[in-house]
Amino acid sequence: MGQHRMLPRRSRRIIFPTLRVVSLNLYNARLKHFMVALCVGLSAAGSLSWAPTADAAEARTAVTTPPGRPQSYRIAGADRRSSNYDAKAEILGYAQLVADSYGLALTDGQALKSAIAAFLANPADDTLARARDAWVNARRSWELTEAYRFYDGPIDVADTEAGPLMRLDGWPIDPAAIDYVDDNPTAGIINNMKLALTRPTLIGQGQSGHGSVTGWHAIEFLLWGQEPNIAGEPGDRPVTDFLPNQPNNDRRRAYLKLSADLLVEDMHYLVESWDPKSHTSYAAAFRLLNQREALGRIMNGIAQLTGQELAINRLAAALDGKDRRQLTSRFSATSYQDFVFALRGVRNVWTGDQGGDTRPGLSVLIGRVDPALAQRISHALDHAEESIALLQTPLERETLPAPSSSAARQDAERAIADLKRFASLIRDAGTKMGVAVYLPN
Repeated sequence: MGQHRMLPRRSRRIIFPTLRVVSLNLYNARLKHFMVALCVGLSAAGSLSWAPTADAAEARTAVTTPPGRPQSYRIAGADRRSSNYDAKAEILGYAQLVADSYGLALTDGQALKSAIAAFLANPADDTLARARDAWVNARRSWELTEAYRFYDGPIDVADTEAGPLMRLDGWPIDPAAIDYVDDNPTAGIINNMKLALTRPTLIGQGQSGHGSVTGWHAIEFLLWGQEPNIAGEPGDRPVTDFLPNQPNNDRRRAYLKLSADLLVEDMHYLVESWDPKSHTSYAAAFRLLNQREALGRIMNGIAQLTGQELAINRLAAALDGKDRRQLTSRFSATSYQDFVFALRGVRNVWTGDQGGDTRPGLSVLIGRVDPALAQRISHALDHAEESIALLQTPLERETLPAPSSSAARQDAERAIADLKRFASLIRDAGTKMGVAVYLPN
C-alpha cells in the first residue's frame, strides 16, 4: 500500500482558549463580527460573478480561515458555461441537514449525559451498561456529522480561535494521561491529587501537550477502561472504580461528569452555530456566501472525510502499523461502526436525505451539470459502502494483523481504494463546477 502520512490533522496540537461557557449573547456577538466580515461587498451574494473587494476578502479570511486552510474554494476564471448553475436550493438544503444532524447529536449527547448521571447516582452493573449503550448510540449520531468538518466551519474554527473539534473528538488519546493503566496504577490526572479537577484544569491539560483528555474518547475510556490484550474485545472497567467516598474514585466520578458536561456544552455551540432561524448564526452567513464558496465547503467536507480521514488517517494508518491504537473507538471495540456511520453521513450530504426527511442534495445539482458524472459518483459511493460492509470484524483481530495476501487485507485495501475513488470523483465534479476540492496527492 505504500507509505502514508499518518494523522496530519488530528495529531496536530491545537491551542484552545480558556473554556468559554457558551452563552447566546457572547455567541451572537462573535457571529455579528463574522457576519460583518462576510457581508462587506455582498450586494450580489449568491451570484457566480460576485467577487469581494480585497478588504472584504481579507476580513473574511481573518475571521473564518484557520492557518493552513485555503482562502477560497472558488476556482478563479472557471468556465462560466460549465459553472452557470443555480445551487441555492442545495445550499439551503445542506444548511438544514447540518442543523438537523447536530440537533440529533445533541439530543443523544444529552441522553448520554443523563445516563452517566444515573450511573454515578447508583453505580451498578446495569447502570454502567446503560451508560455504555448511551455512549454507543450517541457516538453513531455524532459520526453522521463528520462530513461537516474539513473547512472553516464552526467545528474547525470559532471566530479567530480554534473550534471545539479537538476538545470534542480528539484522537488518538493517551489513556495514561487520564487514569491508571496496566503498567502504571497511579497514572493520569485522576490520580494526581495535587491537580485541581475543574473545567479549566481539563482544558489546560489539553493545551499543555498531554493530548486530548476530554470528549468522546475520554468518556469512552472512563466507561470501558483500557482495552484488554485480547484484540477486538472491549475494556471491562469494574463498577468499583466509581463507588463514592474514596479519593481516587471521587476524582474519577468528577472527571466523568465534567467530561459529559463539556461534551454537551460544545454540541450546544454547534447547534447554535447552525441555527437556521438565527440571523447572526454561522448558518445565516453560510447562506450569504457566493454559491461556489459554499459548494466548495460542502464538497471538501465529504471528499476530505472519505479520501483523507477515513481512507488514510484511520484505515491505512492502522493497517500499515498493524496498530489498533490508530482506530478511533478502541476502548469500546466499536471502531468499525465509526466507518459505517461517517460514510452514512456522506451519503446524507450526497442525497440530501436523512431520517425520512428529503432535501435537495449534491446528487441532484451535479446531475443537472453532468448526469454521467453524477451517476459515476453514486456508483462509487455504493461501492465504498459495500467495501466497508465487507471489512472483516472485529478490525483489531481480523483485519489489522492479517497478512497482505489474505482476504481480510485485500478487503481493507479495496475499501481504501473505493473511498479514495469517491473523493477523486467529487474533486472532478468540483473542477467541472468551478470549485476547488483539496485532496492529498
